[in-house]
Amino acid sequence: MAALTVNSLYNRVVEQAYTPSVYTSALFLEDLNIITQDFWSEVVSLQKAQRNWDIWTADTVALQDEYTKPPITSTSVGAETIENIAIAYQSDTYTETGNLQYTPARIATDSERANWEFCLENQSNLDPIYFERDSSIFIAPDPRTSEVGTNRLQIKGIKSIASGSWTTATTETETKLPLYVLEVLTLGCIWKAHAYLRRERNVILDSKAEYTKEKMDAIRKMYTEVPFNNKYPE
Repeated sequence: MAALTVNSLYNRVVEQAYTPSVYTSALFLEDLNIITQDFWSEVVSLQKAQRNWDIWTADTVALQDEYTKPPITSTSVGAETIENIAIAYQSDTYTETGNLQYTPARIATDSERANWEFCLENQSNLDPIYFERDSSIFIAPDPRTSEVGTNRLQIKGIKSIASGSWTTATTETETKLPLYVLEVLTLGCIWKAHAYLRRERNVILDSKAEYTKEKMDAIRKMYTEVPFNNKYPE
């Protein structure tokens, strides 16, 4: 990993983009965060395989059918895409692992959703159903008092990048990224600097095209490097 300070990156951008003093370090820091988020959101969206697969669990509550999806916060990843839901209505565990025995839930049909109150009470817990809406997951049947417990709801899916995971602060001693990625961030900020300074259209478009090309080349290189396989940004 490269040990390059944010201030060093700023100086590189100023030098390579021939920027006047009006393109301040504060403006640069804002652009750097935008470019960094753009880069890592591309990485996450292109890694939709086992690399970003994750499992979340939640405690079930008696007679509650609505549960919050794994949220994305500034310090933790959430669920970008939910692939399947499973529920443990009983406390039965597997002999060897001691893990709960979950029953996979299927996506509720339109008819079942239209008669959700009926499903809450009458759907078999051997054939649970669910649907998503906004930031919630709804399950049926809703657990009874004797069927609730810790980690009884299991959610599997593709995790999304934490909203603050790659926010760059001026207090960072170094930016922990490979050198070729730092060059991509530099090119992205040069493009933003040209746009801010309202340079000629062809200059702006050329710098954007160069950033886009180098970004995709860097992502392809990351996929082939062992340290990045199956590793999520910390």
